[in-house]
Amino acid sequence: MRRALALLFVVIALTAAKPLAQAAPRTLDIYYVDTEGGQATLFVAPGGQTVLVDTGNAGTRDPQRIMEAVFGAMGQAIPERLFAAPAGTSGNFGLGGYDPEENRHYIMCLFSGGGYGGWWQTDGLTNGCSSVGISKTQPVEILEQHYPILFDRFALREGSGGAGRHRGGFGVDYQIRLLRGEAKASFLMDHGRVGPPGLLGGSPGAVNEILVSQGGAIASPPHLSKGEGYVLVPGDWIAVKTPGGGGYGSAAERDPAMVRRDIACGYYTADEAIRLFTRAAAAE
Repeated sequence: MRRALALLFVVIALTAAKPLAQAAPRTLDIYYVDTEGGQATLFVAPGGQTVLVDTGNAGTRDPQRIMEAVFGAMGQAIPERLFAAPAGTSGNFGLGGYDPEENRHYIMCLFSGGGYGGWWQTDGLTNGCSSVGISKTQPVEILEQHYPILFDRFALREGSGGAGRHRGGFGVDYQIRLLRGEAKASFLMDHGRVGPPGLLGGSPGAVNEILVSQGGAIASPPHLSKGEGYVLVPGDWIAVKTPGGGGYGSAAERDPAMVRRDIACGYYTADEAIRLFTRAAAAE
């Protein structure tokens, strides 16, 4: 939490380098409030407006959301120093159960990354960790050795970054299948309804998507990016697609050479590129 709020001070300090109206100096005041069972942050704007943010999750969820809101607002004033929104919190996937072959109980935690937002100089980072934290994805092979699971798929989520002059980075696309025993799965992820917003006309990144297969029946969790208590038996699987980052600037301003590169790398089909980057693709 302190790391996230420290970044807010950095952004606020940067604005001092850009001249504003000839008005008396004013300050943005931030107060930290300790509450029973959590924390809160009070923002008092120069004009006297106040916003109270419940930061009960002092890890990465709430600080990340505060950062996205502040960076989106400050990006209108100092776009040359900021970036579109990243994927949000780490994709936390938990699996706990009993492995009959190893005769032991286990708890597995998988942290997945997502796309960072595009910025004034280039495209966003692909499969980056939460920007408030340092959680990294464990090697797939190690997880398969230690737990009764198989990764049917672990790949880039092509095309998930928001379109823009500099597109957002891509999330990841993976599917985990239970091989033996019984287990319960849970997940705590982000941006299930609205993708990470773009900046200066850039498009939002793709939303988080989860599918759960139980006994052949496939469904999405009611809360889209969050769920718990899913009982799995051998053959059941869970598929996750993490968000891409938001795009920076208008997609029509994208360099045609960058569009060609993305098509050649398989990130977009030619039809997708024409739809997303109309003017740039037309320059072909």
